[in-house]
Amino acid sequence: MITKAKVYPKGNRFRVNLWWKGKPYERSHYDSNIGLVHKEMANQIAGAINADIRKKGMGFDPRQWFKTSGYEFQFNLYCNNWLKENEGRYAPAVRGDVRRYTRYFIEYFQTMDIREIRKMDIKAFLKTVPQHLAPKTQKNILILLHKIFTDVKDDEMIEKIPGFPKIIVPEPEIKWIERKWQDKIINAIPEQDRPIFIFIRTWGVRPGEARALMWDCIDFDHEIKDEKDHVIGKGLITIRRTFSGSGSNYLMGYTKSKHIRFLPFTSELREVFKRLRGISGFVFRNKFGRPYLADISRTWREARDKVGAKKVTLYQGTRHSFATQHLGQLDLVSQVLGHTSTVTTRKRYQGVNVGKIRGMK
Repeated sequence: MITKAKVYPKGNRFRVNLWWKGKPYERSHYDSNIGLVHKEMANQIAGAINADIRKKGMGFDPRQWFKTSGYEFQFNLYCNNWLKENEGRYAPAVRGDVRRYTRYFIEYFQTMDIREIRKMDIKAFLKTVPQHLAPKTQKNILILLHKIFTDVKDDEMIEKIPGFPKIIVPEPEIKWIERKWQDKIINAIPEQDRPIFIFIRTWGVRPGEARALMWDCIDFDHEIKDEKDHVIGKGLITIRRTFSGSGSNYLMGYTKSKHIRFLPFTSELREVFKRLRGISGFVFRNKFGRPYLADISRTWREARDKVGAKKVTLYQGTRHSFATQHLGQLDLVSQVLGHTSTVTTRKRYQGVNVGKIRGMK
């Protein structure tokens, strides 16, 4: 049985009451600034509510008409609350982007009812995004907006996430160098700083992961076995942490992909780790005894220019170069690099078993 909103006196004012699906609702305001001081005002509100009930039947949502704690249907209110609750979950290096993108959302959608936003509204919003932004940045903006709508749906405020337009992001040109040029660059780096570059070059790990490597992730005695359970080497490296951003000193307890991965020693790495051997703290430290920050990229650039190598960044000259040098083993490259899918590796570089990885060297 569908009930109706009714008007009742309350002191020198009026209220609109509704009993809906076993829950009572009460409204004593005409809008956000004016109370129901006249019966005619209360009758107008009750009439509008009842018209909405007749239109939507059991699909009627009383939260649209009654102030219910925890449910703010205006987009700007929800988005501001969402940012307060979720900003801290993002790595420091991207929090600025998250704040900037949410400002774009709020400025465009403002007080729109979040339940009424459709694909055409999102397409119209996309046209207001600064056009000088790269396609990848525009795509990231839509990804964040989609995340917000996913949370709106999880909060049971909408039944369906609106459609989102697709943005095609062209794959960037992959710049890389051959192993001989990597060696030349590393040999031009001051001897004290070479170990971290040797490690990054060997397995193409992200610089932030190398900087965050600690001795609790180095096992000299772990046996590496092949598929026939034969021991083919010793030594295991666990990649479980990273620093957020190339210049950040914020240590994350997980990697970019949120996955822990394992890499074997090579004879070269064993010698590197033996020379540095410690029992706690960071494996690689700069001349001040602290983990490397942005100076690691500067050191690479200076050595690169000194030997006349191609203008490749540290990331390009190690991680991209590792993948490109092993194009014939993309499945293993995907595991080594920590990609969540081999599709990512194949798409980016033209397309487990730790023992197999060791055989790559």
